[in-house]
This record gives sequence, C-alpha cells and structure tokens, in this order.
Amino acid sequence: MAYVPRLLAAERVLTCWWQALLLVVWFRKQEDLAVLGAGLGIGRATSCRYRGRDIDLKRIGCAG
Repeated sequence: MAYVPRLLAAERVLTCWWQALLLVVWFRKQEDLAVLGAGLGIGRATSCRYRGRDIDLKRIGCAG
C-alpha cells in the first residue's frame, strides 16, 4: 500500500470521468489501447499507464 500515494500523485491528462470511461470500455471490448486512447486524444503509453493504475487501485479497493 506504500505505492498508493505515488499512484494518486501522478499528473492526469484525462479527468477522472474520461479515465474511468477508458477503463470500462477496455474491460468491455478488450480493444487495443492505442485505438481507445486515440479516441480520447491520448497516446498508447498514457492509455497503458491509466489502465495499469486503475486496475491496481481497483484491486486494493480504492474508489479513485
């Protein structure tokens, strides 16, 4: 749990709403993150970072 503050302190390109939408669409459709990110105006690396961060937070039970 020591890494949670570091995860929460990262600068956001998307708002919480758009970040959650990215994750929900990815869970539902399992599409390429580059395609999903492009639809939101972000790159593949940012999409992957958001997905990994959100899955980590969901796993430990944080609301975001």
